[in-house]
Amino acid sequence: MSDHDKLLGRLDDIDGKINDFTASRTAELMEIKDGTEKVVADLDAQRKQLQEIAEVTKRIPEMPKGVVEEKAALAQFVVHSWSKPDDFVAEQRALSEGTDAAGGFLVADEQVKTIRQAQENYGVVRRLWTPYPMQSDVTQVPVDEYLTDDAWTVSVYAENAQIAATDAEIRNLTLTAEKIATLTYISSELLQDSFVDVIGTWLTEKLARKAAHREDSYVFSDTTYGLEVVTGLQTTTIASTAYTGVTGNELIQAEDDVVSDALNGAKFLAHRSVLNIVRTLKDGNSAYVWGASLVAGSPPTINGYGVERVEVMPKRSASTDDDVFAYFGDMNMGYIFGERGGERLDASRDFRFDYDQTALRWIERIAGNSNAQIGKAITKITTST
Repeated sequence: MSDHDKLLGRLDDIDGKINDFTASRTAELMEIKDGTEKVVADLDAQRKQLQEIAEVTKRIPEMPKGVVEEKAALAQFVVHSWSKPDDFVAEQRALSEGTDAAGGFLVADEQVKTIRQAQENYGVVRRLWTPYPMQSDVTQVPVDEYLTDDAWTVSVYAENAQIAATDAEIRNLTLTAEKIATLTYISSELLQDSFVDVIGTWLTEKLARKAAHREDSYVFSDTTYGLEVVTGLQTTTIASTAYTGVTGNELIQAEDDVVSDALNGAKFLAHRSVLNIVRTLKDGNSAYVWGASLVAGSPPTINGYGVERVEVMPKRSASTDDDVFAYFGDMNMGYIFGERGGERLDASRDFRFDYDQTALRWIERIAGNSNAQIGKAITKITTST
């Protein structure tokens, strides 16, 4: 081989090595470029999350007292059950208990407290009633005769005189549990990308509000066990067939229609539009029965008794004859509100697996009733027929 051929071969070898080196460096540079783009994308995603957190933070002062912690806890529950289900102490409900055949539900009972605590901000039932713990779906509740003419008496006796025995009568009130529930679906993308805003500030508040309003509807409007239809409550009838015809003295009459034991915890309950009628009423001495609050944040009164605005009660525009204008009395004393098993909030990633969605289900079983023994603690203020 000539020197010329050897030189050409050496040059070809060098050229090949240069090409290999260039290709290798190009591949490394492309990897660096891809890595840089990923870092930029991650930083952009983190920036968006920080913006969402900043927006939530701005709204914290506007949230009702005690709701902020509940929202954060529910967000943690939903996202954690989606991302790390093995970390949950989960209970698989048997089919006889209502588990959907398409997939079981993860149960985290502690998280239900977040909804329970928030309900008090949106409804009156959780504020005015202490739920009676039902041991079965139909429970007999002992109620005292002390609100009626009880045969059990307390008398004065002279020294060494025989004390007469009298009967302490106890009656029963039946509570029958009924289920109220809701079910909704949340996409995995929503949980991953916007959970702070959607779950933390929207879902908790909406669920608590809806649950509270449904409980209120049950107590005030249920056609079997609601306050409008249960037996035993007192009735105060106003002379007019319209709400606007009520007088201040007729509201004062309601105080005489309940037993004295109920006055200590008594309140007036009505829709806010109906309460606006009361603002202009005067008693027989030309004094306004409506007492505006003199301290910021304190509720108003009617003739010295507290007032509760109940959104599910009849509005002013719904006024007809023989219709409930308001309630007065001690609600917890005159109507038993029961609860069977507490509330349940369940999350399942299996039920809507083919849609890549998480199912959220909320359930509770409640009951209510009254009778002649305890009903004298509440009076219905109604229009005339």
